[in-house]
Amino acid sequence: TKWLPSSASFACAGVSTGGKGSLSLYQLNGGEIKPILDSSSIRPEGIKCITFGASSSQERHMAMGDFGGSLSIFDCATSSTIYSVEASSEGVVNAIDGIGGSGKGHGAPELVTASKDGSVRVWDPRVDQSVVTLEPETGTAARD
Repeated sequence: TKWLPSSASFACAGVSTGGKGSLSLYQLNGGEIKPILDSSSIRPEGIKCITFGASSSQERHMAMGDFGGSLSIFDCATSSTIYSVEASSEGVVNAIDGIGGSGKGHGAPELVTASKDGSVRVWDPRVDQSVVTLEPETGTAARD
């Protein structure tokens, strides 16, 4: 669960009973919680982690990592996926965070993912591959 930047809305993401990615957006309105979006199958795999860190407060693009190893960016205003790449070779993006972008006043929008395969990758959503990849040494066991 995360608050949408500069708003009275929040997002809840996870796994539906069918194992698909579930996303719900809610808005606080006069002391009541009003659903904005309720989708129990927004992603083919369950959603593990989300962040608004690399998005401006006006755009409200939510980056998410899932149990299938994908990194996606979802536009909360249009309810559409605007970016998607394979972030892990062995599934499960365990953690995600972001920083920068035009709304922050400095730097490119960047995301970082940590995955079950032991890798840490830095992403610039303007390109389709990671800009930095840190992986466990060949022959060593990956730490989840």
